[in-house]
Amino acid sequence: MPSKQLNVISHCAKSPWFSRTWSEDAFYTEYAGRLVLQSLGNDTVEEYWKLRKAVGLFDVPERPVEIRGRGAVKFLNRLLTRPVDKLRVGRGSYGLLCHQRGGLVCDGILFKLAEDHFWYVHADADVYLWLVAHAVDHA
Repeated sequence: MPSKQLNVISHCAKSPWFSRTWSEDAFYTEYAGRLVLQSLGNDTVEEYWKLRKAVGLFDVPERPVEIRGRGAVKFLNRLLTRPVDKLRVGRGSYGLLCHQRGGLVCDGILFKLAEDHFWYVHADADVYLWLVAHAVDHA
């Protein structure tokens, strides 16, 4: 039976790991439009020591935005603070997206999957719509 907590935030996207972490004792919260596990309901001190002595897996809510196509490198070079053309296929690099006056829009990791295929993994900004607006301007 779903908890009352999930009924309140059931509009949120769920991670592929959701079914593995679900329990009646778990506590969830909403972050960047996604349902995020906050605690398994265990003693937090016990959870801390398990992490310190063993290993932990965190299901973070960051979401990738896919950028691909013939002009992808030129487009990203215009928006990111690092030169995208120097990034090798199969590698990732920290990158800042800045607006026209130099202020920070979002930070994230840019992964180069192929010469014209990228993923920008970010936390909580609405990067997709921001990129779409710039893509229209770029065309």
